[in-house]
Amino acid sequence: MVVTNSSKDVLRGVCYKKRLLVYPILILSVLLVSMKLAVAFSYEAPGQLVSGSGTGREDYNVYMVKMDFPLTEIPAYVNSQVWGVGGNNGPNGSQCDILNYSYPWRDNYCETRSWDMPLCPAGKGHQGVDIRPSGCSKNIYKVVAVESGTITRIGSYTVYHEGNSGIEHRYMHMESLKVELGDDVIMGQELGMVSNKMGGTPTTIHLHYDMRSDGTFIPPYWSLVKSYQLLIDSGRPDWWSLWDWFTSWGWSGR
Repeated sequence: MVVTNSSKDVLRGVCYKKRLLVYPILILSVLLVSMKLAVAFSYEAPGQLVSGSGTGREDYNVYMVKMDFPLTEIPAYVNSQVWGVGGNNGPNGSQCDILNYSYPWRDNYCETRSWDMPLCPAGKGHQGVDIRPSGCSKNIYKVVAVESGTITRIGSYTVYHEGNSGIEHRYMHMESLKVELGDDVIMGQELGMVSNKMGGTPTTIHLHYDMRSDGTFIPPYWSLVKSYQLLIDSGRPDWWSLWDWFTSWGWSGR
């Protein structure tokens, strides 16, 4: 079979028309992914607790400038487990209620508890913050080390991690733990899976995360806001690279 120049032109035209159909679909898909990543992430200010849940601490310090968010998947939701829907002091309903899985984030460090907390206005309170994963299912969503360091203690559902920064990190209510006592870990390394483990009585499906410096629990909320924003940005498409590819390859007729 002899392929003439006119036949080649026809083939190029067919390929070009197919690209005209395919590439807009690809671009639309990327846009939809980007929209999902950016869907209205919002948050209340540090120290703004659920009404009636105690007095928070307004603290805009970023205690960990370079840290990974402790969950790998977005969206994730920082909010109260006790005063959320289905919680002991919250509205009646299921812990899986959509209100628990929506923005804005709300701080719950210093939320009413019996723990001695010198940095909390009441002198007692919640030692960290609670983070719900993307969905209301356990043993699906990964928990990772927020910085490099060493595993200093392990419980049945808890991992203690001494970071190279000197801050001690605690991750609670997990299952399927992936590390052992004494392990050196790197930032982003998997530690376990989000669950509802809490001894004999299950809690809601969430990760409790806290930070301690020189023996004192410090507010993690604002550091988490910043690290979460970085996680969102890391999943966005590189629009300039995409445009360069689109113009040099997608429309060139090659």
